[in-house]
Amino acid sequence: MGFAAADRRSLDVEVADGVLDIELVHRVENPKISAIEVHPAE
Repeated sequence: MGFAAADRRSLDVEVADGVLDIELVHRVENPKISAIEVHPAE
């Protein structure tokens, strides 16, 4: 990944308590998060 490059990732997670907690940790400078999309399980 480089400057102004988009990154798209898909993760399957299990939510046991009805609340999805998302923790963002930056590694280099302060990356921009433009969107987070969440879909219910099918």
